[in-house]
Amino acid sequence: MNSTNSDLAQQNAQKSLALASALFPQEEWIVKEPRIWVGKSRMRNTPKERAKLAWEIEQIRVFIRLFSNISVGSARAKIAGELKGRTDEGRFICYFEASVELHSWTYDELREMIRTNT
Repeated sequence: MNSTNSDLAQQNAQKSLALASALFPQEEWIVKEPRIWVGKSRMRNTPKERAKLAWEIEQIRVFIRLFSNISVGSARAKIAGELKGRTDEGRFICYFEASVELHSWTYDELREMIRTNT
């Protein structure tokens, strides 16, 4: 990774930490891997919790990083369409390289978009 990409990755990591801190202000954040923080309350040392945490960290890596000039609205609509018919809970995080913006939506927010547009 060149220095520009490394700088951007670090900036993105800081934005992610800021978002997590805003969403969970009482949590203490611990570096688990480079640029991945985990809430101290999630660091229970049992086989089940370790497996669950490993799965969740892997899910964080489906995080979407867009390099095209697609608008936030268009990307949000496409993501919402992918959730059609699903009932699971979660949050979708998307980083737009062209506009240098990080956006986050809950699955429920995205599903609501589908309901209001149909």
